[in-house]
Amino acid sequence: MRRCVYIVESPLAARDVERFGMAVLQRHGFTVEVWEVDALFLPGSRHQALIPATGVAVTTVTTVEQLRSLAATLRPDDVVVAICGYYRDQAESHATLRTVLAEAPAKVAAVAAGSRPTRPAGIRSAARAVSADPRLLPWELKSEAARLLTAVRGSTRRSAGLPATHHLDWAFVGTDASDLDPSCIGPGTQVVPIHSFDFDRVLDVKATPAEAGRNLVFLDSMGPLHPDYESLGLRRGKTTTQEYFAIVCSVLAQVEKLAGLPVVIAAHPRATPGLLEPHYQGRTLAYGQTPALLSTARAVLMAFPSTATGMAVVFRRPLTLIVSRKFDPFVREDARAYSAHLPLNTIDADKQLKSWKIPVVSEEAYAGFESRYVRVAGTPLLPFWEVVARSLDGRDLHRP
Repeated sequence: MRRCVYIVESPLAARDVERFGMAVLQRHGFTVEVWEVDALFLPGSRHQALIPATGVAVTTVTTVEQLRSLAATLRPDDVVVAICGYYRDQAESHATLRTVLAEAPAKVAAVAAGSRPTRPAGIRSAARAVSADPRLLPWELKSEAARLLTAVRGSTRRSAGLPATHHLDWAFVGTDASDLDPSCIGPGTQVVPIHSFDFDRVLDVKATPAEAGRNLVFLDSMGPLHPDYESLGLRRGKTTTQEYFAIVCSVLAQVEKLAGLPVVIAAHPRATPGLLEPHYQGRTLAYGQTPALLSTARAVLMAFPSTATGMAVVFRRPLTLIVSRKFDPFVREDARAYSAHLPLNTIDADKQLKSWKIPVVSEEAYAGFESRYVRVAGTPLLPFWEVVARSLDGRDLHRP
């Protein structure tokens, strides 16, 4: 049987086994195994609290020598599926991984299916952000200045010339390959647009008309409880966990009163039952039910845009974004990025909410967002990893 080796840079969690389609590849005749390389490239991810995966062979890689030894066992008909290492900003940080895989005889595929709006990283766009955005707070100016410096350094490195990079055999992407390092994509790379990971979750969900919804849904982001603070080393702002949830719940209470509808909390997929209950003041919390909740919601609220926003867009649910100067800088950055692509109704949590109406959906804007960040029209209506498996097998994606 052919081997399929997944490369991940955080400990494999139970939800990852499904999210990365491991059972699908097994059904297609692959022997699946996982190499965890977080010790080499993202050591902070070991701090995450998660439910460990079972039923999959996992090897924890702690040295480059071990990585090279493992790669030496790969054969020409094996496939490596890299969940990390080939993104635009990983040319230097993951150079060792790329080199080791380039020297191995196996085919290599990269996956980038979590596309989302980001503030452009070019020199001009970063400079514009520093000079023209009147909403930037002092610490955000520092963040944008750092972004500008990064863009300048990147431009300098490009003009100086980077070492030749081994081209990928496949690039499995959401809507396009813009998240991947372009130096890894060559004439022989098969770029396969599929759709976002989250689109899998709405494939078989039938939505009711938004006007028939009897509740509002808040897309939880976990706030300061999110594990990426530890795994990615994100700098926490001055707002505590208690203060963050107090801000959010104050807005939710005002909206419930004005709309005459209750708010149900769609828990973040990385939250475990019991973690969020103390913070949402008795509201109904639903774990693992986000697609179903969105499909019947009257409208959707959020304090931090995420890929789940794409599901709300697919269901054409009115969206409202809660903003506050007390939220962490990167949250504010993401809010601005999403607002550039969607006409988001906003609620300023720093002011008393005197009135609120359910916003009107712009079909043109929602359709544009869906085609750019969720799914391109004409791509197969199949689960993401079914498309991957068929592509690895060389099968026609448009035939049963």
